[in-house]
Amino acid sequence: MEDSEKNLDFDTILDLVGGGGKWQWRKLFWLAPAHIAYGIPLLLHLFTAYAPSHRCYVQNCDSALNPDFHAGFLNFSTPTDHTSSTFLRDAEDYDPCQTYVQTSPICHPRAFNPHAKQNCSSFVYDQSEFSATLTTKLDLVCDKVNVRHSLGSIMMFGLLTGSLIGGPLSDKIGRKNAILTSIVITVPCLIGNVFKYSLYDCFVH
Repeated sequence: MEDSEKNLDFDTILDLVGGGGKWQWRKLFWLAPAHIAYGIPLLLHLFTAYAPSHRCYVQNCDSALNPDFHAGFLNFSTPTDHTSSTFLRDAEDYDPCQTYVQTSPICHPRAFNPHAKQNCSSFVYDQSEFSATLTTKLDLVCDKVNVRHSLGSIMMFGLLTGSLIGGPLSDKIGRKNAILTSIVITVPCLIGNVFKYSLYDCFVH
């Protein structure tokens, strides 16, 4: 009898209590949305702060209303020799952070000095995948790329803090109550992200 008890494994327990009864399926139905909600914050940063391919806005060449990301004047207005600051990122055809210095207010090869470069004052983004992200709204590229990277660090710090708090809290009030508490905090934050662009436009404009 003692040997048989020692050999009990999870499959044996499922044989005793049932592996797919109404109780198990009811628990699965109620717990599945919670587990999905936990994964959304991890993916939220990847999409909201996504940095698409970008280049400098070229004064007197780009259209102010609808600039073309793959414009022909880039061949003489933007350098092609540059290094990427992002690991494993596809190489850009043109320097995403600099242009040649413009010597006259016309869009012509002679109007740009190929021996002098200047940093971008504004940017044009590739909108083939996303029409707008937090990065494109705030121009978190080039000189501000560290601000975008810090957002990921803040998220990871939040996960670390949640892990350190969640364990002791589960021991004190119970795992189910701790999970419900985290859901009450997480869900309003996720819903609030839906309105983040509207709030941004409200405060900025």
